[in-house]
Amino acid sequence: MTTGEKIFGIGAREAQEIHNDIARPENRLIRLEQIIGHEKKGIPPLIPMSRQGWVKGVKEGRHPQPVYLGNSRIPFYRLIEILDLVHGEYKSERVI
Repeated sequence: MTTGEKIFGIGAREAQEIHNDIARPENRLIRLEQIIGHEKKGIPPLIPMSRQGWVKGVKEGRHPQPVYLGNSRIPFYRLIEILDLVHGEYKSERVI
């Protein structure tokens, strides 16, 4: 790619900055099966617990709240909040 070439209407430098911003852990989203694992799919758990236990923890404010993209019903979770939870540094922002 040449210096002046554009991708999707933006320059290569701007495209690289967008990529770097997306790749930061605080901007990444992961699915529940990536957190609690999925034995049949061979996904190891970050936090070994049941789905029901995770949902109860979310409702009680002990675990991060999910994020929904668009009209999706699939919950995603912010990676940075999950990593904080794993390291014991997660503080719920939820007011009860």
